[in-house]
Amino acid sequence: MLPRPINSSSAGSSSKYRRRNIIRSLSYKFNFDLALLQLFYLTISPRRFYRQLYYHKQTKNRWARDDPTIAVIIAATLAVSGLGWSLSLHLGWRGLLKLLFRMLLVDYVLIGGLISTCFWLFANKFLTQTPTYTTTNSQSIEFRYAVDVHTNGYFVIVLIIYLIQLFLYPLLVKDEWICTLFGNTLYVVALLHYVHVTYLGYAALPSVNNSELILFLASVIIVLYLASLVGFNVSRACLSWYFGRDF
Repeated sequence: MLPRPINSSSAGSSSKYRRRNIIRSLSYKFNFDLALLQLFYLTISPRRFYRQLYYHKQTKNRWARDDPTIAVIIAATLAVSGLGWSLSLHLGWRGLLKLLFRMLLVDYVLIGGLISTCFWLFANKFLTQTPTYTTTNSQSIEFRYAVDVHTNGYFVIVLIIYLIQLFLYPLLVKDEWICTLFGNTLYVVALLHYVHVTYLGYAALPSVNNSELILFLASVIIVLYLASLVGFNVSRACLSWYFGRDF
């Protein structure tokens, strides 16, 4: 008996069903509405964001988030800013690819991973306490959570340093003190916001003590900022170093 031929309509419907399942699973994995709302709170009210993180811990029983949408949005923002810088500086296609490689892989992944590791080691070494009744540090911080904290703070740096500076750099690099003041202030606001978000991220953990030690970085940043106002243009120096040309 010959096998019955496959019904093309049923095969097509099954492929559509599989595609629909893939799209549905991706929609569960990537919640862009929630991620955009969280990024909004991280920008204007980080404390509110970390208060909501407590409810995530109660429902998911973990501090690290399982939704990679925020990381994807930041990567997309970096890609857009890279395209903008490439067009503004006439870097060409090869220059664009090199810039995207540097922004996404070097700045975002490699340096971000290094900074996350440093904070993770510092927090587990100096900010957590091992209970006296156990020999293992059950209060240790997840590395994924340290990456989340860095990503949360990095978003405003991306907005200010990578995007806003793109539109203002012709003004910021001028040899005038008011331009130096404005440009240096942009950098210090971005860095202080990063420190603030990082502090709140570790302070939200019940196992963390003395999280105020992180705020020492803010004092260092402010001192360097005040010293730079003597006449050191941070924006011009950073752009000249980053792009390898004089501004």
